[in-house]
Amino acid sequence: MLMIVLVNLYYIIFIIVRSALKFLLVISFITLQAITKKSVTNQEGTTSTYNTSQTNGTAERGGTQELHVDLLSEQIYTNLTADQISYIKSICHESHQIGEGIFARVYRGNFQGEDLIIKKIEHRSHDTKQWVKNEVELLQGKEHINVNKLYGWYVETNLSYLAYIHIDGCTLDDYLRGNCRGFTYNWKQSFKMIMGIAKGIEFLHQNKIIHVHINPQNILVDAKDHEAKLIDFGFSRHVDWKGEQRSIEKIIDTKGSYRSPEYCLIGKLSYKHDVYSFGIIVLEMIIRRRHDDGARKLFEFHTYVTQMIENNCFEEIVQDGWDSFAVKEALAVANIALTCAHPDETKRPDMDLVVRELSSMITFG
Repeated sequence: MLMIVLVNLYYIIFIIVRSALKFLLVISFITLQAITKKSVTNQEGTTSTYNTSQTNGTAERGGTQELHVDLLSEQIYTNLTADQISYIKSICHESHQIGEGIFARVYRGNFQGEDLIIKKIEHRSHDTKQWVKNEVELLQGKEHINVNKLYGWYVETNLSYLAYIHIDGCTLDDYLRGNCRGFTYNWKQSFKMIMGIAKGIEFLHQNKIIHVHINPQNILVDAKDHEAKLIDFGFSRHVDWKGEQRSIEKIIDTKGSYRSPEYCLIGKLSYKHDVYSFGIIVLEMIIRRRHDDGARKLFEFHTYVTQMIENNCFEEIVQDGWDSFAVKEALAVANIALTCAHPDETKRPDMDLVVRELSSMITFG
C-alpha cells in the first residue's frame, strides 16, 4: 500500500507542478518577446543589437566569429562505393517498395548477398536534414547485436539514401498484437527480447547516446533467434558526461507516448528517460496489455500492475500458458520494470544495473 500512496503522491505533485510551469513558461515567453523586440529595433527602426554577416561559411556576431559546420551541407556525403550507390538508386523503384512514410519511401534489395532496407528521404525541411544527420552521426562505426546496423548512406542536396541490414521478423508492436508469424509467445522468448532491449539501451548509454524515442514500433524482433534490435535514431541525442540535456523545446510530441514524466513536464532529457520507456515496454510484454496514451494512463497502468502484485494477483494478468516457474521469473522482472518506470527519475536504476540484474536471472539457454 505504501508504494501506491507514494505513486499517487508523485502524480498529484506532477500535475500541480506541470500546471504552474506551463503558466510561468507562457508569461516568460511573452516577456522575452517584448524585451527582444525592444532591444533589436531602435526608435529609427534599424537593427542595433546584432551585426550579422555571412562570409565563407562563418557568421560574425558581436565582433566574434562562429563557424557554422553542417555535416549535410555538402553536395554529396557518403561512405559508399560508386557501385553501391548505383545499385541503391536502381532499386528505389515501385517494384521494390515495401513501405512509405511522411518523408521517406522504403525499399528492399540485395547487394552482393547482403539483404538491405533502403530509406529514400526527401529533404523537405531543415528538420528532415537534422534527422538524417543524427542517424548517420550516431550510428556510423557502431555495431551491437541489439542495434540495427547502418550499412551506409548517400546524401545529396535534396535527397538522402540510408541503407540498413534487413532483419527478417517484425516489430515489437506487431509482436504485442499477436501479428508475428513463427512466434510462440512463451516466457523464454519474451525474456530474451527483454534482455536484448536492455543490452541495446545499455550500449547506447555507454556511448553517451539517449535514444529518446524508444517504443514498440522502434524495436525489431528477429524471427530466427528472437533478438531485439533498436531502430530509428532520428530523435536521439548525444549527451555530456552527466548524461543530461535540458531543453524546453520538445523534440517529440507524438501519441503512443512512452515518454518520461520529467520530459513531459519540463523537457528534461537524461539516460533515465530511456530507462522509463524500457520499464513501460517490459510491463506491456509481460501482461500483453497496452497502456493508453497520456501521462494519466501511464500512471494508471503503473498503479494497476503494482496493485495486482501487492494483492498477490499477478498470475491473473500474465500471459496464459506460463508455468509456475515462468510466472515467478516474470514477477521478478516486473518488479524491475516497475522500478525503471518510477515517476521519480532519481529512483530509476541505470541500465548497466538493470542488465546485471536480468543476467543473474538467466536459467535457460
